[in-house]
Amino acid sequence: MISGLIGLRPQADGKVVVNPLAPAEWDHFALENVPYHGHNVTVLWDRDGTRYGQGKGLRVYVNGRLAAARSALGELTARVPAAVAPDRSSRPGNDAANPYRTGYPKPFASYTNGIDNVWDAVDGRIFYDDIPHSRWTNYRSPNPEDHLGVDFGVPTQVSDVRFYAYDDGGGVRAPASYRLEFWDGSAWREVPDQARTPREPGAALNRITFPALTTTRIRLVFGNPPGAYVGVTELQAWSPAAGDTRLDAAVTEQGVPAVVIAAFTNDGRKPATHVKVAPAVPPGWSAEPLGHTETPVVRPGGRFAVRWRVTPPPGTSPRPDAYPVRAFATYDRSARAASAYAHVEVPLDPASYAKVEAQDTFTADTSAGYTVHQPFDGEAKPATTAGGGRFAGTGTQPFFGLVAGPAGPSSAEAISVVTVGSFAGTGSPEDSVFVGWVKDRDTYVTAWYNNTRKQSGINVRVGGRFLDTPGDAPLTLAPGDRFALVLSGDTITSFAHTGGRWHRLRTAGIGATLATPQAREGFRYGFGLRATSGTITIAGLEGRAA
Repeated sequence: MISGLIGLRPQADGKVVVNPLAPAEWDHFALENVPYHGHNVTVLWDRDGTRYGQGKGLRVYVNGRLAAARSALGELTARVPAAVAPDRSSRPGNDAANPYRTGYPKPFASYTNGIDNVWDAVDGRIFYDDIPHSRWTNYRSPNPEDHLGVDFGVPTQVSDVRFYAYDDGGGVRAPASYRLEFWDGSAWREVPDQARTPREPGAALNRITFPALTTTRIRLVFGNPPGAYVGVTELQAWSPAAGDTRLDAAVTEQGVPAVVIAAFTNDGRKPATHVKVAPAVPPGWSAEPLGHTETPVVRPGGRFAVRWRVTPPPGTSPRPDAYPVRAFATYDRSARAASAYAHVEVPLDPASYAKVEAQDTFTADTSAGYTVHQPFDGEAKPATTAGGGRFAGTGTQPFFGLVAGPAGPSSAEAISVVTVGSFAGTGSPEDSVFVGWVKDRDTYVTAWYNNTRKQSGINVRVGGRFLDTPGDAPLTLAPGDRFALVLSGDTITSFAHTGGRWHRLRTAGIGATLATPQAREGFRYGFGLRATSGTITIAGLEGRAA
């Protein structure tokens, strides 16, 4: 449209060329306020001069002044002053943006329509078109109000929140009302002393400013408009940042503790003085500096690196998306450089889940406490025995048994672990063990390992329907190895203990399947045995909750 129909053709020298492809019979058109090498360019075509009142013909303005004109449509060249480099010494940064859709900052919502994605609300794109689709909505939500928020993962200063309301003129409209809340460490509280623009919520940009506060999470609680729902194409949290400096962060040593490095780089033309780099860690974590955290000056092109030893509190369990550590830099005593995230992996330690809810090494016959479910009619239920240090499933035809133990998870932070006994070893397609939580033949949350294919994956079935959990991971388990599934809210992650340490395998989202006490009702710590024929055994089952 701009370079073709209107014909504005950028040039490398001090000129701008306009050569419209617009039809000769058009009476008028205008292209206003085009940024061009640090200047402002406007193009007008007015056949008889009555539309814009600036005269007849094609006219080009640079910085509001007429630079060239001709009476008929055709090529027109105008002089442009020398290019002006943009001043990037100070520009705000959006602390909520995360186009990578992983790690932190992380969006969350009380309800999301099936064709929408909460990550679209923080992808940095403000789109009001139906295609490309980039928005969150609560369309068809059963709730009287819903929230959309951002988890920064670490304490973050916030003073300017903006959201771009989506309005399709039908089932999704601007919200009837909203509340902006922050997490104070134990409860949600409304942000005090808000100034809103506009005063009442409307379609497009809504901005809320307030005295700076520090929090790990913010959320907007929306009231639905009459007969409709709410949509947001982008949620933002702005803060000052310096455009001529950079801050990069990375984990140089994973583990407990981990070592994180943050590097301040001065890309500007002036020295940066009084440079100070500080970490922000999740609540309860500690960060010990390994060297100086401030320096008197970083010259143009220079770099200043800081390291910390980062330690989680005792009993911290691993999470699917790791734990965030964020570095912040200031210089010249007040200017803030861009911040940077690093993500720390906490190794799996079942003992960090302090509440033991199931533990059986099958030294005695405990089979009376277990229920064997047959998931599919085409595969028989195995004959099972317990005792002598193993729980065994046997069959002379294809069999599949999902075994539910006597206890269930009391928390949405839990781990189910089996110790491998033996496999059928027939080389047949099925020679598999499962671990996780079992409710009945149609509802279970499990990870699986196929000894024939040396692969592992995840199977989640709710009410007879499988959730979409694609992707396998290569794995080889031997007798005595351990196989585990970790529940963390709405996400599960499988692990294997081989070679003396735990290895992360697969992660999948399972929604609210095990997230609440009501949803967990009837689920039990359990395992599965599946083979074409022969005998498969496990040597132990352990279930723990945080």
